[in-house]
Parts: sequence; structure tokens; C-alpha cells
Amino acid sequence: MKSLTNIGKKALSRKARIKAAETKVETIHKLPIKYVQPNLPQANVKLTPAMRKELSKELNYFKSDLKQVTADKVMSEIDTSLESFFQKRDFTLENFNLLLQILSQNAKIDEALGIVEKMKILGIMPNLTTYIHLITASGRSKDYQTAELIFNKAKRDLNDSPAILYSALISSYVHKGDHDTILRLINEKRDKGFDHSTVDYTCYINSLVKAGKAEEALEVYKKVTPLLQTDEYLLAMVIHACTKTNDAEYALRIWGQLKQIGFAPVPYFYNEIIMALAKRKDYAEKAIEMYKEMRGELIVPDSRTFNGVLTACARLGDLPEARLMLYEMKSYDIEMDETKYAILMSVYSSACQDANEDAKDLFIKEAWELFRTCQEKGWISALTLNSLLSVHTSAFLDRQVEGLVLPLYTQFNIKKDKFTYRHLFNMYKELCEYKTINTLWDSMKRENVIPDMYILNTYLLSNLKTKDPDRCVECLDRFKELNYTPLYMYLKMMHKAEDLPLRVWAALQQFEYWDSSRFNKMYSERLRLDKWSKID
Repeated sequence: MKSLTNIGKKALSRKARIKAAETKVETIHKLPIKYVQPNLPQANVKLTPAMRKELSKELNYFKSDLKQVTADKVMSEIDTSLESFFQKRDFTLENFNLLLQILSQNAKIDEALGIVEKMKILGIMPNLTTYIHLITASGRSKDYQTAELIFNKAKRDLNDSPAILYSALISSYVHKGDHDTILRLINEKRDKGFDHSTVDYTCYINSLVKAGKAEEALEVYKKVTPLLQTDEYLLAMVIHACTKTNDAEYALRIWGQLKQIGFAPVPYFYNEIIMALAKRKDYAEKAIEMYKEMRGELIVPDSRTFNGVLTACARLGDLPEARLMLYEMKSYDIEMDETKYAILMSVYSSACQDANEDAKDLFIKEAWELFRTCQEKGWISALTLNSLLSVHTSAFLDRQVEGLVLPLYTQFNIKKDKFTYRHLFNMYKELCEYKTINTLWDSMKRENVIPDMYILNTYLLSNLKTKDPDRCVECLDRFKELNYTPLYMYLKMMHKAEDLPLRVWAALQQFEYWDSSRFNKMYSERLRLDKWSKID
């Protein structure tokens, strides 16, 4: 039952733990869970009792987290066919639960339910552990209706609903990002008299982040943290939320707490803080420093580590550092993938901003070479095209953008997203082509692309420059609809404008810090709506 108490934690950092276990264990053979053989060339080697005892003893040197991950990896190698699994095992409830645990980790809910039917034929009734594995399997199979049905059946059959049963169901909904259901279960669990659970709130925060509500996730953490016994997985999830909100300062504060309580020597925790810092240009160098600190701790980086470090290089436009990271990747046998190719193109994009024309030509040429490599490997996606686009928009090559890059979206049948439009809006803003920005806005509406804060502010500035009150009102209404606030500098521009159209002034009343006192007297006797003085 010990491993089951960590059901939520295990789901949150599975990849990180497996990587750590693989650095400890060279080869894992198809043997029962207690036999981990790092150096034996064959799985069917006959072990003496002394060898078995020694190998079992070796597992005790692992930390608890690494033990669980190693066990997960061992079980993934076990033959799960009923005949093979029970060839040398007795038909006991314990062994059936072991088989169900393996199936749950491999998201095989249909097979798991079939095993339960065979248990009933043999007169073996499921217990709490059985139901927990079935709920976990349902969640990983994204069969949430089945997870709920099993949960309700467990409550009836067991005449009870222990805390761990709720935690299992809560953990299953993380994969869906269904934060409303998770909150309902947390409240239901609390109404039954159970204490607040760190695992449950870690799952809840994770689901909010998955649903694109990272800011709300941080607010939840700040509210409930006095009620919880904080652990490393909760703090790591909070740092992950900071990655989405670009709150590097708060991420560093949480990182300080994480360092104090300690964590397993796996890349997962460093990956979170590196990415949180890498997303911000003013903290990108700090992200690279974190990577070096990680290496100093003798923690082996993984693929996601280099995604974070290369992202930091992209923010800085630091080509030499990016090349160094590629050499380091090679030393760890980490291969390039679609994400890394896209990030490398983004490095060239940032480098173009301060480069001369000759350097820009070279960067664009190399970006196209990266793109062709992606094309050969079948790695063409919105991420790839947006990265290639950003290189050209950063170099302000509007003709190449329109003639070479944008047609690729049609060629590969890839829809433009908000990042596509963000690059385009930025380029045309710098080129002062405000009519083109309006055309792009209309295109976004037709394609049902939801604008982000950057696009909205750029569109608002464009219409302030062109003195288009109708589009200004439309933009301000869109700000309010998406719960955003325009940049203060743009509100100030309108504040200082003389004879501002009344409908624009009315739209400004939606924002809390808009100072309307200056306009009350001005508009008391004013009826004309079409006059607009020059905005400097």
C-alpha cells in the first residue's frame, strides 16, 4: 500500500523518475518486481538464493521515489498475458493486484476489467487496492466515465470511501484537465471529514495549468498552502504554473523553498525552474546558470532540460551558447527532435534583431536548412512553420514572408494560430503598415483565432495611429471579453487626446484604472462623435 499513497505524485513526475531509474539500472529483465539485474546479459539466468538476496538488498539503496520508478519499469517489462504471468505464480489476490498495477501503468483498462472478471470466476473478490488500480487504469486510458463508475462501485462494495480512493479518482482526472470535477471531489472528500491532501491539491493545480488557468492555479496554491504540508512535487507544479504566467520572480521564490526541503537527484525539478526562467529574456541567463548548477550537482540532463536551455538561448539570440548546448546534447546521446529544431530557428530569429544584413542572410539560410531537415523527417507542424516565420519577421522581410513562408501553411494544410499572427503583427507594427494589421485582424476573426494580450495591444495601437474609433471600440470590447487590460501607455494616449469620440470614451469606462473625471465636463454638452484630433 505504500506505493499507492503516492499515486498522485507518481503521475506528475513519471518521466523524470523513469529517467533517473534508468541511470541506476542498466538492464531490466522480465522477472518479478523484486529482481533487478543490472549486469546480467539474459533474462532467464538461474539465480542462486545468495544472488537473489544480494539483488534484493541492492534495491534498499534507492531513495523511495527511485524505488517506485524502478518498480514501474520492471513491471512494464513483465508479460501480462494471464497464462504467462501465472506460470510461476499462485492465483492469489496479491498477484492479481500486481498484474492490475502493471496494466494500469500501461493504460490498459479493457484488459484490466477482463482480469477482474477472471478473478470473480476463481472466487477472488476485489479489494481496495484492486479498485485503485482500475481507477488509475481508467484515468490513463482517458476513460473517465469508467473511472467514476468503478469509484462508485468501490464505495458500495467496500461500504466505505477511504481518502486514498478519492485521491485515485482525483489523480485520474488530471489527464483530462477537468479541474471542476477535481474540486468537486476535493470538497466532497473534505465534507466526509478527511484532512486536506497535498497530493489532491497538486493534482488540482496541475489540472488548472492544463486547462490554461495558470494564474488561478497560483492563487489556489497561495490560498491552501497554510493548510498543507508542502512537498517537492507540489512546489515543482507551482513552478510549472509560473512557466505559463511568465512569473520568473515567484518561480525563484518557490525554488528557494524547494531547495530547502530537498528533492530527488533527477532532472524533473531543475527542468521546471530552467523553463520558468528561460521564458523571460531578462532571466534567460539565469536559466543557463541553473543548468550549470544542475551539472555541478551531477544530475544527468534529459531531453526536456535542453529544451529549456535552448529556449533561453533563443530569448538571448545567443548562437555560440546554443551550439555549445548541441555539443552537450550529443555527449548525452540526446537526439534532435521537432521541438529542438523549432527552438534553434527561434535562436536565429532573436539573433536577427541586432544583426547586419549579411548576418541576417546567413541566419535565414541556416534556418531554411533546419526547416528542410524537418521536412525530410516529417516534422512539419505549426511550431515548425511559426519558428521559420519568426526568423523572417524579425528580419522585417515582408516580401519573403508573403511570398515564401505564408504559402507553406496552405501547402502543408496547417492552420495559423495566435503565434503566427503575433509574429506578423509585430513585423507590420515595426513597418508601420497599420492597414495590413487591420487585414490580419479580420483574417483572425474569420479563422476563429483567439488573440492574446500582445496582439490586442498591437491592434489597439494600430487603430490609435489610424484614428479609427470603430475598431478601437471593437478592440477595447475584446480586451474586456477576454479579461485583459490594455497597456497603460495606450490608455494614456487616449486620455490625452482632445475631442475623443464619445463611443471610445464609453468603452474605456470598462477598465478600473481609467480616469474618467477629466471627461465628465468635456462631454456634458458635446454631441458630435466623429471628430478626433491627432494623437502623438
